[in-house]
Amino acid sequence: MDNKWIPVLALPDATPEFLKISDICYTSLKRGKIIFHTLGKDYQLISNIEELYSLLYTFEFRKTDRGTLVHIANMVHFDESYRKIYFDRMITKHSKYATVSSNNISNVVKFMRERDRQPAPDHPLPMNKLP
Repeated sequence: MDNKWIPVLALPDATPEFLKISDICYTSLKRGKIIFHTLGKDYQLISNIEELYSLLYTFEFRKTDRGTLVHIANMVHFDESYRKIYFDRMITKHSKYATVSSNNISNVVKFMRERDRQPAPDHPLPMNKLP
């Protein structure tokens, strides 16, 4: 259990961070929010997409739709006509995909261009070039 972490908001300023589970002394409920208490600080469990986004943004997650956060490093292909981001090199009817709102199409294209300029080691092909 020493290497398990929970995304939380450090109180009182709601700074997003990860809390080591083994550091938790007890939990409580305050105004409907789960609070984790440690010896040094209190933390609130992340409870909505905006709070999660504030934490994951630094790990290259971007919002592509109302309730969708996408890890840029795992994007493989963007189908602009269907507004779907795929994560598999070979797209099948079972492929995982994330939706993109019409307002975010240009952002996704920008993410892909930036990514193509500096391909990640685990993605040897540019994202828009499927085998």
